[in-house]
Amino acid sequence: MTAIRKVSPFFRLLCSLLVVLLMVALLSACDNVTVAPENPDTPGISDTLGDSDPDSTHLTIIENGKFNFTITYPKSADSIRLFTDFRDRLKSVTGIKNINMASDGKDGRPEYEILCGITETPETKSVLATVGYNNYIIKVVETKIVITSPSEYALEDAISEFINFVSENTKDGRLEIPLNYIAVGTKSHSKFTIVTDDIPSPIGFVSCQFSDCDDGYQQATLNGCTKSTYDEYKKTLTSAGFTEYAISNLGGTEYATYQKGEITVHTYFTMHNGQMRIIGAKNALLPSTEQVNYTKICEPTFTLMGLEKGGSNGGLGCIIGLPDGTFIIVDGGHKTSAESDDIANTLCKLSGKTKDIVIRAWVFTHAHSDHIGAFIAFSPTYADAGIFTIENFIFYGCDTEEQNQYSSSGSFLSTKNTINTYWPSANVYKCLTGQIFHFPGCDMEVLYTMSDFLPTIVGEEDMPDIDKNKVDGNIKTAVFRFFIEEQSVLVTGDTTKLNIDEMCARYGSYLKSDIMTVPHHGHNENRYRARNGTIEFYTLVDPSIVMWPDGEEKQKKKLEWNHVAGSDWEANYYLVNFLHVKEVIVAGKTTKTVTLPYHGPI
Repeated sequence: MTAIRKVSPFFRLLCSLLVVLLMVALLSACDNVTVAPENPDTPGISDTLGDSDPDSTHLTIIENGKFNFTITYPKSADSIRLFTDFRDRLKSVTGIKNINMASDGKDGRPEYEILCGITETPETKSVLATVGYNNYIIKVVETKIVITSPSEYALEDAISEFINFVSENTKDGRLEIPLNYIAVGTKSHSKFTIVTDDIPSPIGFVSCQFSDCDDGYQQATLNGCTKSTYDEYKKTLTSAGFTEYAISNLGGTEYATYQKGEITVHTYFTMHNGQMRIIGAKNALLPSTEQVNYTKICEPTFTLMGLEKGGSNGGLGCIIGLPDGTFIIVDGGHKTSAESDDIANTLCKLSGKTKDIVIRAWVFTHAHSDHIGAFIAFSPTYADAGIFTIENFIFYGCDTEEQNQYSSSGSFLSTKNTINTYWPSANVYKCLTGQIFHFPGCDMEVLYTMSDFLPTIVGEEDMPDIDKNKVDGNIKTAVFRFFIEEQSVLVTGDTTKLNIDEMCARYGSYLKSDIMTVPHHGHNENRYRARNGTIEFYTLVDPSIVMWPDGEEKQKKKLEWNHVAGSDWEANYYLVNFLHVKEVIVAGKTTKTVTLPYHGPI
């Protein structure tokens, strides 16, 4: 029989102390583990919890006076100052002089990296796909520490968060980070609170830039999106209490408008470049989704104003006569009494009336004087004459300090002042790409606005021979298409090659129209501010009737192609001679009206 030995009290005390020490050691290994909040969109800094999986392992960032990680920044960054400042701050808090940096374009990636910003690495891309544009995230992915945000504003906060982590957790010259470390925070943008605070953010994109659209409108432009990003975002809006106001589909591109209280969201995704746009505003005036009931009393018409009556060439002025006897005016022409009087006389002639003439809408493509000038001259003469009523004004202005920093050319300020002074009871719509306006017997599509150019700055667009002393304000041109009497009329204003290329890529054959105004009076020279109509664009539109807003002699010169590919006027020559144009109507000195539907001379 084995003897049982008694355990002394001292030995029992020693065992108890060992158990306590072991528990303390296990608990201390779990300190400073940061995890993401349950809802990444919740404002505030990440929560620090005191317990975690005791078996979790760590990455060693600092040991023996050495920083073991390389800071990897995007090679595509416009400036690396943010990243060099990050390195300098790390040097300051750690006392380590040598911290390596490299762009993500270098061959042979180091094993241990701090991936800062929107790098072209699979680790960064996978992490970015989980956060909204107002969030930042710090996450360990295997041997990488990802510090990123779709927004540069929020990235600055992410860097500060990581600096705090380094400062607070470096002990005795050693710093470790748990493999399960995640920190998520939200940055509030004081300048863009509508799109960042009042509207939910989508997820599943790479980068985001915010833009001031003027008139209280704000825009988020998201890159690296997919159709599922857009579809899921619509569900997100619905879940957040937004209700669908309007959906339109123009050539395969869907545009959706939602409302919640005073907040309006207009969003769309363009497949060809993987971009999604979110436009937010408070108390926005939106076009009605209902068709207009009317009684037909006349045949509809389209009028091209004679633009040499005031002594100048170029410009644009169109009048659409609606079947209920009312009108839509697009632009107008130069600021001359001859051209403003011509508008008034033409309206009286077409209506057969000398009073109570209703202009359903005055639409502006852009704010250059040869387009809005006639309206500026028309208003003081005719606003109080008891002849005309203007119900609505429709245009897209973007006269922000940022967009006017190189040139204020094309400002709608004088237009707005004129409206407020002479037509204060009229509605003023800021039109958005994809919207449809309903008039008696006529629908108007908005095919392009400045929102499609944002966040690029006018004067900083990527063109090979750009001259900032000659900023191309025509980029601000909006493009409209009217459907009336089963005919389509495309009014292009002074739209530029940049705008045209975007429309070609987005809409393709959907651009096919029966009648077209030639872009920018027919300029398609091989130089920066005159690259407008293109062979691709004309082929897609393929009009039967061409309205040419220019002087008669100038128009003739714009068909004198020398048959050298790529030289001046090639696209014009191609339009008139190789497509299906039946008639070219030139503005010249005579105002010309056709009855719709119009198919050319018999």
